[in-house]
Amino acid sequence: AGDTIESVNIATSAAITSSPTKDAPENAGALVDGKATAWVSRDGATPAWFQLDYAKAREVDSIRLKFEEGQPDRSMQFTLKVIDANGDEHTVAERTEADLSKQQGIVMDVPVGMSITRIRMDIADARSGSPAWPLVSEIEVYATPGNVARDAKTTASDGSTLTAADLAKLTDGDRDSAATLTATADKTLTFTLAKAADINMLGLLASGNSEP
Repeated sequence: AGDTIESVNIATSAAITSSPTKDAPENAGALVDGKATAWVSRDGATPAWFQLDYAKAREVDSIRLKFEEGQPDRSMQFTLKVIDANGDEHTVAERTEADLSKQQGIVMDVPVGMSITRIRMDIADARSGSPAWPLVSEIEVYATPGNVARDAKTTASDGSTLTAADLAKLTDGDRDSAATLTATADKTLTFTLAKAADINMLGLLASGNSEP
């Protein structure tokens, strides 16, 4: 469906810090490089940790952790926590010492569903039949873009036939309401945002019987 807004991975927009790691390309940057590299704790040391910090709160739907391909037996004891927009801490995933004897898999999807400023993973131990090095191949942070148009002031060019009610329909978030742009002046519209915003995408919905 062309009018569906999907979650986007915002992991790369975070500031990343970490406990000591191996040298590049197995450092903190490997967590978000989209390649078959991995963050690896230096000398296999535990405890180990990394965190992602956002300059402002972001609405996060879920977090995906990826571990090294070809090593399904690797298992780690860890907690994954987030800090919400109010500064409160939430544990969104946890593997205990008892879980070390269980496979953790190659991919782990973790629901979040809140506005957050920080993600932190603390690793207490790692096993792969015997002691192993803490390793995470990738972290992906999925957020659904907010619609900043709803708070925008919409104006049309001089001579437009659009009423205030028509203009309101353009940004009300209701896909069933619409405004018909008939006059030439109707087709030059200005949307003034209430405040500065990061724009990742622009979407325009038009009815199937609209004319250019």
